[in-house]
Amino acid sequence: MMCRNKKEKQKLWKNLNFYHGVFFSHQGFTLIELMVVMIIAGILASIAIPTFVNQTGKAREAEVKNTLGNINRSQLAFHWEQRRFCCGGYTSSEILDALGIKVDQIYVSGYDIIPVTDNVTIEAVNNNPLEFGLRAYASSVYFDPISADYSIYLCRSINVQAQTTAPTNTGTCAADAERIN
Repeated sequence: MMCRNKKEKQKLWKNLNFYHGVFFSHQGFTLIELMVVMIIAGILASIAIPTFVNQTGKAREAEVKNTLGNINRSQLAFHWEQRRFCCGGYTSSEILDALGIKVDQIYVSGYDIIPVTDNVTIEAVNNNPLEFGLRAYASSVYFDPISADYSIYLCRSINVQAQTTAPTNTGTCAADAERIN
């Protein structure tokens, strides 16, 4: 806006000073106001942080369950084709390679895979369970040659621990574990 004379300039400055006084009259926050905001932020953080930590533990457990599921399905498919579980006498890492499963072992130290004639058991081994907040998982795949049916069971320890025993052919978990499927 162009001001043509002195009167218009004075009117413009008067209006600007009025708006400046209305919008910018408060010069800062008092100590009480800042303390109230900090207390509210602390309360919200105390609620949010445990929830966030709990969710990361659940995500890590989901990764372990997913890997166990992949191993179970691969063993089931291998048995369907070969009429035996893969691969007796091999180490767990050799069995995973033979099944074509790539495992990112960040949260789990390894998998104990034990194939026998009519079943295979898989136990996730975690050498540092408290560091990652993981419960132990174990699964098994059973084949009933009479009915030609497969059974897959998955157990999870009740508390954070390194390892739990694989479920039996009836789906019974160890005393420190619960069946989750």
